[in-house]
Amino acid sequence: MSLSDSTNSHFIRRVRWYLSHPSYYGEFLRQSILTGKDYFFRRKIENEIKEAQIWCESQKKKKEEIFSEMGLILGTNFLLWLSMSKEYPQIIANSFDSIKKSGKQMGGGSSIDLLYSLAQGISAERIIETGVAYGWSSLAFLLSLDKRSTGRLWSIDKPYPGSGSEKFVGCVVPQENRKRWSLLRGTDRLLLPESLREAGTIDLCHYDSDKSYPGRMWAYPLLWKHLRHGGIFISDDVGDNLAFKNFCHQIGHNPWIIQEGEQRFLGILIKDCNQF
Repeated sequence: MSLSDSTNSHFIRRVRWYLSHPSYYGEFLRQSILTGKDYFFRRKIENEIKEAQIWCESQKKKKEEIFSEMGLILGTNFLLWLSMSKEYPQIIANSFDSIKKSGKQMGGGSSIDLLYSLAQGISAERIIETGVAYGWSSLAFLLSLDKRSTGRLWSIDKPYPGSGSEKFVGCVVPQENRKRWSLLRGTDRLLLPESLREAGTIDLCHYDSDKSYPGRMWAYPLLWKHLRHGGIFISDDVGDNLAFKNFCHQIGHNPWIIQEGEQRFLGILIKDCNQF
């Protein structure tokens, strides 16, 4: 099968999936409009990506430096960078087995030590994340919550249309670690406001879903509004467009940026702390 045939086949599977899921019709229309805009304004978008990448490069720091600065802001001597593979070797090994058995390709878990360390660093009890895939970030947060007697994780995930991966979403999370987990299947637009109403004030949020500029600029302020003072805001792939940069300017906070791979950046904010 040629690359063109493969692309067409994927497109057809996506359309069929949306047509068979009426609750996602609105999302399908929104995504189609965004795709059209991306096509007609691709030169402008390419320039914005370049600007975002340059900005991320100028802001990035080493994780040790970032944790030192965060510790000072949060009023602790330091934050510890913890390793999940060292603390939970069997769970991590079983997680990789689950992925192999699924036979599906979804998002990776490159940031799990960071997410686990941050959740532990502020003893987070109310956490919201958007985007689940295999569930690596969910696992990090749930293992942190298991250290405390109370707390809950709300996770929102929209299926990969037409991929057949729905039943494997969150597959790396063992059953015994799911008692504090609300896994919600649907779009951010529908489920994020509902989850935030239930959670109330949150300690930590992790955004890893709709990576479009409009999607981010809709969700970022909503999450920020519900984040407690001293709470941690995390967003993946902030070099994809100018949304994170513009949001930081909008709220008057300077972020920490960590480079996760070639041209991949993760952004972190602490609410009401703008010393840096």
